[in-house]
Amino acid sequence: MYASSHGISGLSPGLRERKKQKTRDTIIKVALGLFAERGYEQTTIAEIADAPRFRHGTIFAYFPSKEDILFCDLPESQERLALSSTERPEATALDALRRFHRAIAGSDDTVARKRILASDETLRRNERARFARSSRLMVEADRRRPERRPDDIRPRSSPPP
Repeated sequence: MYASSHGISGLSPGLRERKKQKTRDTIIKVALGLFAERGYEQTTIAEIADAPRFRHGTIFAYFPSKEDILFCDLPESQERLALSSTERPEATALDALRRFHRAIAGSDDTVARKRILASDETLRRNERARFARSSRLMVEADRRRPERRPDDIRPRSSPPP
């Protein structure tokens, strides 16, 4: 679900890169577990670091903030969404969005994030702000689609205000 562990050439990563990815994945797993158990606001960076016995600085080497841990997969998700909207030029932006959501809906991380976000209005607002880029990507993908027939009743996207 997170950034690919394969390099540009497709070769397996070296030991150092695998260790870094394992540390990153551990931080995410621990943080999501603590956020779900204790609540996002009640969980501190120190508690996230203590669970796997990392130094506090280790967390900040991977994530600038607690919120960045929660939304860590968003950039990759946005890339996948953009790709899914261009894979089938005949499909609508809404079709691509549905396909994308079906693909990620069942993952444990997605379910945990939904529960965490549901409990905090500020996080939901921040998620919407972070997803603004996705909206722009979808509008641009929709604009690049071939012209539709006059009898096509599917709506076209318009740029956000």
